Amino acid sequence: MRHCAFCPNEADSREHVWDDWLNRKEGKRVRLRRYVTERAGQKLVRKYTIASIKITRAVVCGPCNHGWMSSLTARMKDAAELSIRRGAAWKLTASDVATVTAYAFMKAVIVNHGADNQPRVFHPADRHRFRSTLAIAPSTQAWISKIVLDQPTDEFGHVAARLVHIEKGPIRGYDLYVYTFVTGYLVMQITSCRRTKWATGPSPVLVQAPYWDPVASPTWPAQTRARWPGLRYPKSAALQKSDARWEQQ
Repeated sequence: MRHCAFCPNEADSREHVWDDWLNRKEGKRVRLRRYVTERAGQKLVRKYTIASIKITRAVVCGPCNHGWMSSLTARMKDAAELSIRRGAAWKLTASDVATVTAYAFMKAVIVNHGADNQPRVFHPADRHRFRSTLAIAPSTQAWISKIVLDQPTDEFGHVAARLVHIEKGPIRGYDLYVYTFVTGYLVMQITSCRRTKWATGPSPVLVQAPYWDPVASPTWPAQTRARWPGLRYPKSAALQKSDARWEQQ
């Protein structure tokens, strides 16, 4: 039996990678030109144009999917829809920061558990605790940024998951999981460091290179407010650079 990513129940329900509300505007179904890319590590899994996004993963149970996960998704829609769809400026309150970080973490777990060729990154105790409290797993950090779409009428989706074995430098001996999730104009990135038997130092705190400071705003840990977007934002074609930015430091 395959267990739910967030509890011991059987995984008998499918969660959307990109939420179904993106296929509706003002309660009506819409068909738009959407560009979607999916990456695993440095490999391009799929790249395609689609009118309606219906990509799901069978990794959760019904009570989780239709309970707390649905509530978190609704809060994210309320807080971020104008920024996702139109790129509208967003002054995030402490509640908004908590919502976008929890939402990004939830999607990171979904994508990780939906990939049969990747090890499970987050400990079961941390995932089960998240279901009850929305507490983010230790050694996790989060950022948000913006992309410029190639055409103003396009909608864009991108998901990339990278598991990097750090073999040199101050965090050698750690595995670094980097998850980048894009919906519309909004880019969310989650990182998590996992200690291996070769690690010699304490669990690291990642500090982004100065190039990224005007691009990506941290939301976790310990952020009580944030501004979106930053002073600079790349085009969608440059997303691979964002996916791999922690490997280049």
